Amino acid sequence: MIPAIGTVIAAFIFKDVCDLISLPQFVIGNLSPYMTAGYLPAVVFIAMSILAFATGSSWGIFAVSIPIVMPLASAVDANISLVIGALLSASSFGSQACFYSDSTVLAAQGSGCNLISHAVTQLPYTLIAAGFAIIGFLLMA
Repeated sequence: MIPAIGTVIAAFIFKDVCDLISLPQFVIGNLSPYMTAGYLPAVVFIAMSILAFATGSSWGIFAVSIPIVMPLASAVDANISLVIGALLSASSFGSQACFYSDSTVLAAQGSGCNLISHAVTQLPYTLIAAGFAIIGFLLMA
C-alpha cells in the first residue's frame, strides 16, 4: 500500500503546484483555439496512453491529467463523459501495454510466464484495442 499512498500524496502535491503556477489556465488558453470538442476525447486518449505506457502508472495519469483535461473539456464544450472514458481507457491501455507496469508483472508472475514474453505477446492485442478506441472516440464525439 505504500506505493499507492505515495501516489495519492504526490497527486495532491502535484495538483497544488499546478494550481499555483496556473498550468490549467495556460494549457486552456493555448489549446482551446485549436481544439474542437470532437477531437478532444481522441487526443486525450492518445496523449494519456503514451504517458501511461511511458511511466507504467495507470493511476498516476489521473493526477497529471484531470486538473488540466477537465477544464479544457469544459472550455471547448466537449462531452465530459466521453473525455473521462478516454482517460480511463488510456489508463487501462498503459497498464496492459507497459512492460513494467504492475498488472503486467503480476499477470506474468501469476501465470509463471517470462515477463518479456508476456508483455510482447499482449502488445499486439492492446494496440488493436487502442486503434478501435481511437476510432470510437472520433465517431462518438
